[in-house]
Amino acid sequence: MRIPVIGFLLSLLVGAAAADHPFLPLKEEAAKSDFTGEHWNDDWKEHQAPLAAHLSVRQLAEFPEGRVVEISLQTKGKPRHEQAFAPQQWLLTPDGSISRVDVGEQSAALEKWKASGHVPPPEPDDLLCPPQDESGYFTTVAESTEADVVKVHVTAQQWQWARQPWTTRVTTDDGSTVEFLSEHPSGHFSKIVWRRGVGILELAQGSGAGQSGWRLYRTLAPAQPLTDSTQDLPALFAALPAEFIPHADALTGLEVPAARVRLVKAKNATETKAALAALHANSWSSQPKNGYLKINSLGDGEGETLEAALWKRKDGSRLIGLHLQHWSAGPNHSVSVRLIELRNGQMRDVTTAQWPMPRLADFYREAKAANVPPGGLVEGDWSLPQKGTTIVIHPGKEDEADMLGPDVKSDEDFLIELRWDGQKFAQKQLPRKQRK
Repeated sequence: MRIPVIGFLLSLLVGAAAADHPFLPLKEEAAKSDFTGEHWNDDWKEHQAPLAAHLSVRQLAEFPEGRVVEISLQTKGKPRHEQAFAPQQWLLTPDGSISRVDVGEQSAALEKWKASGHVPPPEPDDLLCPPQDESGYFTTVAESTEADVVKVHVTAQQWQWARQPWTTRVTTDDGSTVEFLSEHPSGHFSKIVWRRGVGILELAQGSGAGQSGWRLYRTLAPAQPLTDSTQDLPALFAALPAEFIPHADALTGLEVPAARVRLVKAKNATETKAALAALHANSWSSQPKNGYLKINSLGDGEGETLEAALWKRKDGSRLIGLHLQHWSAGPNHSVSVRLIELRNGQMRDVTTAQWPMPRLADFYREAKAANVPPGGLVEGDWSLPQKGTTIVIHPGKEDEADMLGPDVKSDEDFLIELRWDGQKFAQKQLPRKQRK
């Protein structure tokens, strides 16, 4: 039985000069990125233990098809249990795709490729990420030539295939975040999440139904100093690293921590107006006691809204949720969502690990769900809680039906809530009234 392994690629060549890969920047080669998380094993008395590692990237060779690099993880400190990470080799091609490659024992295959000057074309089922178009969405993927590989769906936001008994999905939102997830019915899995212009966000691999495995998140220091007395939502929002802020077209400047600090610390109307202008925003509201804030962009009939909300755990860790929504005279659209965890003074993006992201089929009863095409990484119209702790996600077609009239019918059966129990979120389907 083959358990897919996780690997990572960095950058590609365009002409004679090196250029950044959209999801794995060249800067990764010059630095050891910090990752923290946990590893687990049913044989351990405590079952789970903290884990920290450095991610290192080493280029092995360049070819017209792209670059082959080796990625390795080195454990930091003294973990309670030893964790070994086998180095992996990957090919990144000029069309933006990421593929596994096998350089062979003692790099024998790699030496043959160097002699020929070319890398053999990888099989489609070796892809971690399909090629993308200029807007960041997936383009068509070639059919596999292997008899046991079945292509299930290829869309602009999800590429799904099966090599029995494994099923693999690569999913994106608006092209800024991509998740690779390969799963086995027994519970084995491999996962990678990475973000455009940033790099790897999350790595995870497990065997069996939670029997053993590990999960690591890219970990960054807050962009602004934080103390125990300055951990309300405005302060945490201002301290978010630029790497974790959703890319906005209208609300420009959100990535700049100083611009967020200027807004949350504004003492009067004049300072607030200047801070909003720097963000191309026309209004904002903050409810620190409820752990909620919202920023609206400038716009004449079209623009963006960024929501932020806060959840607290008894162990002192904090979760900051972000939701970027595009609005217009037509239906509103949730563009991207983020969940950032503050733990031990450091921040990490835990969006797809700690939010049970609904799939498009989750809005339908089982009989309908079987015929629903795969959707993107972010489905439905999200609303972060202004009061309480529950996130509400309405079907995307519901808003469309409201705006476009009786000729457009919303046929989804459920809206979805993400309910917080003080430690984690759980997804709950709630029946909704059908529209005639």
